[in-house]
Amino acid sequence: MTSGTTTTRPERHHSGRRKISSALFALLALLGILAALAIPYTGSYKDRQYRPASLSALLSKQTTQTNDPVYIYWLGRRLCDAGKFEQAVGVLERGVSLDPSSPRLREQWTRSLLATGKVSVAYGQLTEFVATHPKLAAAHYLLGTFHYTQKSIEAARMSLEKAAALEPNYPQALSMLANVQIQLGEKTQAQSILRRALALRPNAALDHLQLATLQVTEAPQEARAEFLKALALAPQNPLCHEKYGAFLLQSGEGATAEASLRQAVTLAPESASANLLLGRCLLQNNKHEQAILSLEKATKLALGDPVAAQELRGAYQRLGRSSDAAYWAQETERRQQRIAARTALENELRVNPTNREAHTKMAQLLASVGAVNDCIRELAIASRERPDSPVILTRAAELLTGAGQAGVAVPLALQATQQAPNNPQAHEALGNAQLAQGRLHEASIAYFAASGGDATRFAPFEKRMEAAKRQLAAHPTPPLLCYKKALEASTPQDAEQQLTQALKADPEHTASLRLLLQLQVQRGDDSAAQETGQRLLALIPNEGIGSALLAIVLLKKPGSLSQEALAQIEQLFSNAAADPSAAPILPLGYGLLALQRRDKKAAQSFFQQAIALGGANSTVAKLAQEQLRRLTL
Repeated sequence: MTSGTTTTRPERHHSGRRKISSALFALLALLGILAALAIPYTGSYKDRQYRPASLSALLSKQTTQTNDPVYIYWLGRRLCDAGKFEQAVGVLERGVSLDPSSPRLREQWTRSLLATGKVSVAYGQLTEFVATHPKLAAAHYLLGTFHYTQKSIEAARMSLEKAAALEPNYPQALSMLANVQIQLGEKTQAQSILRRALALRPNAALDHLQLATLQVTEAPQEARAEFLKALALAPQNPLCHEKYGAFLLQSGEGATAEASLRQAVTLAPESASANLLLGRCLLQNNKHEQAILSLEKATKLALGDPVAAQELRGAYQRLGRSSDAAYWAQETERRQQRIAARTALENELRVNPTNREAHTKMAQLLASVGAVNDCIRELAIASRERPDSPVILTRAAELLTGAGQAGVAVPLALQATQQAPNNPQAHEALGNAQLAQGRLHEASIAYFAASGGDATRFAPFEKRMEAAKRQLAAHPTPPLLCYKKALEASTPQDAEQQLTQALKADPEHTASLRLLLQLQVQRGDDSAAQETGQRLLALIPNEGIGSALLAIVLLKKPGSLSQEALAQIEQLFSNAAADPSAAPILPLGYGLLALQRRDKKAAQSFFQQAIALGGANSTVAKLAQEQLRRLTL
């Protein structure tokens, strides 16, 4: 018995252990299987999946991923990267509603809102984020960054200090806080904060660059080392080359400075400061003719800055070109007078910050140098209105157009008309800005909307357009000359060649884009027509002929279209319907839309209308005849 018990107990014990081990192994295996199955649903897996995806690839998934905030984040970010901010706003708003605690969704949503002028909405959603997540450092960081972009430096400091207090090892918050300290004149403190940020994030190129610029005077060797670190980390960042070039120029290293500044201008050709520094460097290197080209570009890019104008005066004097030197001496004086006027207004507003007249004068002054956001801000303060209200956007567009800045006035006026489609002042402001750009067709549509279709109210606008037409005829631009040659061309191929030249001279020449789109539709090149139509509508979202033709191209694609695609096409037709010049094209589009809905009777009626309106030899009539022929087969 005793021996039996001593021999059988261990067997039971080992058997029990084997059972437990087997059960544990099975449980672990099951957990492993479940974990593997769960991987596709985790945020990190989805981030790896969506991070390399292109915008078109992400858009193709839009109908199936509408409730996935990770997907929405990447789609919204890609839309912002592509400059499609209006489209991004709605996408990212949806994402925030699904995941209201996500800082990165909030960040991209703010980015899209600010880019579309919706400053009040951006501020509202960020303050709501802070209120609902008071212990979340990222919420305070985003609000602080917003304040910094709006030049509310003290408010930015408070929010960023709160973020850093909640999360001391938050490098982005520390980096932004250092920028705020620089604005407040606390450079020693800014250096200390930057070193803390770099200890946490040593590969942050812009933090190295910022630290370098703070050390230029007191510690030039340390500054040089930081500049080189920044360049090694971000060799394609134009600002790194520009700041290093400025340091080299100040150190008397002209040849090396020139190479660095040329690289900065190559990477950022529209940077006023890079062009100015390169011009100054070329002057020091006795390359006066080259310097003049860079300095002239700098004066155009920074209308309020007298420095480049003064440098130009000196360059012309050295070359013995006295008349040019005299002109730039006068321009320097004009720019200095504007600065003096601005300083006087700033002093007045420090004493009396509620002085509406002073804010209005400041807005006018800022408009004269193309400072769009600052102009809007001053008008909003003067009028006690939201910066993104249609009233403010319209007024800003009027001031900018009057100051010769129609290019930046058009987007503001467009936004005003979209927010207030029945506001005649907004449409008139849009028409004035487009007329100043020589876009007669677009101006006529805007003026038609402003007049409400009333011939009496339209008459003054017609006089403005006639005057502009005479001015353009007397002083045609290179793209306009090519466009006229395209109209007179004997073959469509010759016309397209001229239009290509026009668009090379001015990629935003809308008349050339519109005619090119018509020719591409005529020869049946739907792929090229779609690209041209999208380019045109990116410049003028509600352009009638472009909207109608793009809708037709999309409807001609084989197979059934999704409900989302049909909704987009219907919106295009709705935009086109507001443009009287698009009226002959619409019946063809409506007929193709009826075919998509399998309503052959309605389609036949629309095609017959298209033939009657278009005339026997028009492209629209020919396409309609072809569709009728197919219906009878």
